[in-house]
Amino acid sequence: MECFRIAVAGVCTMGTQSLLNAFVSQYYPAHVRSTGIGLANGVGRLGGMVGPTLGGVLLGMKAPIFMCFVAFALPGVIASLAVLCVRKKKRGIAVAGQEVETLFT
Repeated sequence: MECFRIAVAGVCTMGTQSLLNAFVSQYYPAHVRSTGIGLANGVGRLGGMVGPTLGGVLLGMKAPIFMCFVAFALPGVIASLAVLCVRKKKRGIAVAGQEVETLFT
């Protein structure tokens, strides 16, 4: 059962990073889009370094496996709440040289 949980956690983590790249690329305007995506990937890479270290520390302290999963779930919950708090914005679309305001959905 533990192997199944680990596999699901790994798949969800990789899928989330891909979805966040798509979200970031649509949220930022074109002139700063690469900076936004780079920042998002940098934060993801930082988590990729801290995660295994935290896992090793928890296992070294002989923490129960359940606590390890809770420790790794909390940042994901916080990140999902942060994404839900991002306001939708109005986005201008250039049509025949004019700026047309549409609601970003």
